Amino acid sequence: RASDCPARAAADSKALALAEALLRRGWQASLTSAELAFALMPLRHSPTAPRLESVLAQVEARAAADAAASAALERFRKATLRRMQHLAGQDGDPDDILEHLPGHTDAEALRAEPLCAEVA
Repeated sequence: RASDCPARAAADSKALALAEALLRRGWQASLTSAELAFALMPLRHSPTAPRLESVLAQVEARAAADAAASAALERFRKATLRRMQHLAGQDGDPDDILEHLPGHTDAEALRAEPLCAEVA
């Protein structure tokens, strides 16, 4: 326990003040997710309801941003893979209407597409 050791209590107090200053100044935005978790630890180790609510809000916001960024990166990876397949003479995903290259379209084949029937 920090109260059993004055040096530890002083270090905990400094760490808490630094974590609170970091959030006040908005510096958490420049941290990686792992760095953010480490920076928020003093708030969790000196728990109060408002501190823990703040930690959860920061973590949940970062998790949502990380998930969105990861999903965008995955879509980009898949599109790049399809481009590689196209260059190699492979078809890739034939159902992906967003990645077809411009060119001649077979109207009969287009009318047979399920999407065409839905919007018609």
